[in-house]
Order: sequence, then C-alpha cells, then structure tokens
Amino acid sequence: MSLKLAKAAKLAVFSRNYTLGPRLPTKLLRPKLGSEPKYVSADEALASVNSNTDIYVHNHAAAPNVLLEALCRRVDSAGLTDIRTSHLITTGSCPQFDPKYNGKIRNNSLFICGGNRKNVNAGAGDYTPIFLWETP
Repeated sequence: MSLKLAKAAKLAVFSRNYTLGPRLPTKLLRPKLGSEPKYVSADEALASVNSNTDIYVHNHAAAPNVLLEALCRRVDSAGLTDIRTSHLITTGSCPQFDPKYNGKIRNNSLFICGGNRKNVNAGAGDYTPIFLWETP
C-alpha cells in the first residue's frame, strides 16, 4: 500500500468516527439490573401537570404532538388554568393554539410561525423576539 493511500485510509477512518459522534457509556442504554423500564401513555405521563405550571416544548419536527394533545385533554378534564408553554418554533398540529384554550394555556413563542401567528396577533399568546444564538 502506498503512503498516499495509507494516509487516505486513516483520514477516512478518522472522518467516519468523527461524524458518528461520541460514544455513550453502555450503562446509560440499559435499565438498572433487576428493574424494567416503565412505559406509560401520554395521558398518564401528563397526569402530574397541575395549574400554574411552566412547560418547555421542543421545536420543529421534535415537537411532541402526542403530548401536546394529551396536555389539552388534561386541561379539559381537570379544568386546569395558567399553564405556560415556551417554545422556539413549533410545526405540525398545535392543539394548544385553539381559541378554546385562551386563558388556560398561554404560549410564549421565541419565533413566530404559521401555527401560532393568529394566537399571538389575537393577544392570546406572547412573542419574545430573540436571536438564535441567544436561545436557551
């Protein structure tokens, strides 16, 4: 093998390992010995949400739409008020922007998108202008 080809092979291996990112310790990927992971429905996961709660919603395609729908069901069934959600930008179905949740769920958007523009313009949601590099 020529020196040039050997250097290219090392570079290829380095590049492949670099793009895969850091390896996680395997103990994080397995449950504790003698225990099983607990899986619950979205409604069970949100059963602990009460009035006067702050919730951060992940952005874009990672927005947990199933959990947002369960949050709206929780607000309806338990009569919750003063739920405050904050998010960078959401896409997809955003049931928390429905006008029937005005006064119950208050949204704070760091960027305005088509889903929450009506909510913010109607005064039912807040908008905090921010540069992307300033996001938490």
